[in-house]
Amino acid sequence: QRSMTSTEPTEVALTWRRDKLGDGIQLDPEYRTVSRRCQNGWGVQLADAWLTKDITTVALECHALTEDAYIGLVGRNYNPEDWNRNLSESQHGIVLHAATGRLTHKGSGTSFVLRKLQSGARLVLTIDMQKREITFELKLGGDGRVESTLIVEDIPSEVAVAVCLGPGDQSVRLAGCVRSKPEMLLLGKRVKDFWDEENVVPPLALNSQPRSDQEKMRDRKSVV
Repeated sequence: QRSMTSTEPTEVALTWRRDKLGDGIQLDPEYRTVSRRCQNGWGVQLADAWLTKDITTVALECHALTEDAYIGLVGRNYNPEDWNRNLSESQHGIVLHAATGRLTHKGSGTSFVLRKLQSGARLVLTIDMQKREITFELKLGGDGRVESTLIVEDIPSEVAVAVCLGPGDQSVRLAGCVRSKPEMLLLGKRVKDFWDEENVVPPLALNSQPRSDQEKMRDRKSVV
């Protein structure tokens, strides 16, 4: 089955969590900018929303980044853990390494690479909980041009945006967030199944009515 629904995006006032802070983590008065200025160690901070459905797009402005930074998602099971460790080592993290742009998936290294994240970069995360995938888009400069894109599948069923900041002067701002409904709801079937020929239903013409069985019978007789 399939069902169409509205896809108009709505703005979401997303902020960083204030009830729990990683080591050395500081938040601005609006809870939109997370900063860390330490000579050693790690501090992790999560956005204040657990995502379980719909499509959420989050724009992050990397005001200041060193090579010791990771940005991405964590699953719900990360919440009770120590937020003072390198997130790339966590079994619950899916994060990009700022120095290399390489993705770490649930504690394991991968061959997936976006591009090196530098100060001034804008990183857009599109989290599709219907498909259980995240799309990373790296934008550089003021023209909004996408420099690199990476799609990662098999994300946890409940996730939050996360940053992990190591030594140095670092600052990341939540620039904006919008949420939209998927264009097609998956009701008991996977995406690829919708392209099966038996699932193709011809649309009715505008203002037309479905034909009755009697009309269909007349059509068959006229053909014969």
